[in-house]
This record gives sequence, C-alpha cells and structure tokens, in this order.
Amino acid sequence: MKSWALLLGGATLALAASVGSASATVYDFSLFDTANDFGQNGPSDYDVASGQFTVVGGVITNVTGTFDGFAITGASAYAGSDNVLNPGPDYGDYGGISFSVANGNSYNITDFLGPEALLSSSTDAGGNGSDPSLLRGFTVSAVPEPATWMLFLMGFGGLGFMMRSRRRQLSGVAAV
Repeated sequence: MKSWALLLGGATLALAASVGSASATVYDFSLFDTANDFGQNGPSDYDVASGQFTVVGGVITNVTGTFDGFAITGASAYAGSDNVLNPGPDYGDYGGISFSVANGNSYNITDFLGPEALLSSSTDAGGNGSDPSLLRGFTVSAVPEPATWMLFLMGFGGLGFMMRSRRRQLSGVAAV
C-alpha cells in the first residue's frame, strides 16, 4: 500500500511540474523551396532551413537554426508578419512567419499566394510577394517538454517496481 502512495505522489508531482512549465512550446521546423534561391547560389540550388520556433500563446517569439548555412538570428517583423503559428498543414497565415538571418536578409513564410511561399528581403524589400519562391516542403513538429519525458520514465519505473514487488509476493506464497 505504501508503494502505491509513493507512486501516486510522484505521478502527481510530475504532472504538476508539467503543467507549470507549459508557458512556452518549442517546435522543430524544416523547409526547402523551389529552385529560386534568390540569386545566391545559382539557378538550380534550393533554399534549405531547419531549426526551432518558440511559441507563446500561439505567437512565435523566437526562431533559431540555419538558413542556407547561415545562422537564423531570431524572429522579425519583415513583410508585416504576425508570426502566428497555425495548426498544420498550413502553418503560416496571410501575415506569415518572419525571421532574420546572419547574411543580412529577412525571410517570410506566408500563404497569401495560395500554397505556402517564401519571400526574401533581398529581392522583395517591401515583402509584397513580387518574387516569391514556393515551398516544396515545410514541416513543423512539437518537441516534447522535459516534464513529459520525466513522467514517461516515472511510469516505466513504477511498472518495474510493481512487477518486482509482485514477484516477491508470489515467491513468498510458493515457499509456504
């Protein structure tokens, strides 16, 4: 009975920790576009980016990762973006998701052209869609929070503890 109380107390503590840390959610993302690479590496090269969005209240507050080998330096307001992350498959909206890159450019992932497209400040300074590059792949997936992993591991530990104590009880009955 004491082991059940300990297990239940630990699970309650882990659940409370996971609820308290849910103020920001992190998402992994990756994208690549059609052959328009905004003139950086020749006409047949694709733009490629991957990294993480930090989202608070449905709005992206930070972006990290790489874009064509350059570091992404954070979220930006390029092209009038609202940086709202929608549930997929269309993650961006009309305002789009904008970020700045260490090469001095800003980029916007938007869906005002129909399918999601990528705009660049190097070829479209106003961000009005005059030279878009259609995205061929744009994926976003949630990253589990540490409290989720802790709860998962505690559950397996609890199952192992219960199996071990049950085995001891059965061996004691067999000895009688």
